[in-house]
Amino acid sequence: RLGSVGGPAATWTAAGLAAGTYRVSATWTTHPNRATDAAYTVTDGAGNTLASRTVNQELEPDDRTVDGANWEDLGTVTLTASGALVVRLAASANEYLIADAVRFELVPPPPPPPPPGAVTIVNDSDPGFAAGAGWAAGPAG
Repeated sequence: RLGSVGGPAATWTAAGLAAGTYRVSATWTTHPNRATDAAYTVTDGAGNTLASRTVNQELEPDDRTVDGANWEDLGTVTLTASGALVVRLAASANEYLIADAVRFELVPPPPPPPPPGAVTIVNDSDPGFAAGAGWAAGPAG
């Protein structure tokens, strides 16, 4: 973990990534003296901006927990060809900036839609089923 007030920006680079869609997230340690305007930018290897997000580092990252660490999503971005993603944390902020870690997660593509006229059956053991009040489990059959 690095902390800074002013100075150069912090950057993380993930090179050799396959083409695809990536969820990019960051984590940091919280404290009342952290920046409330930490500005992150996600670019491709050519420097094209793909996403940007300003976060409050006084607050705990809360979009997901992976391997015991809390993460805040900076954006979901797509590489149309294999290459690199770069995350930049701007050096200018109102308090201490924390440059801890960045996560690049390849997002699997959605399943293809069923063909026209296809029938989908969802039963009471599938994740797409929900029973309202007044329903009770009964014998299978």
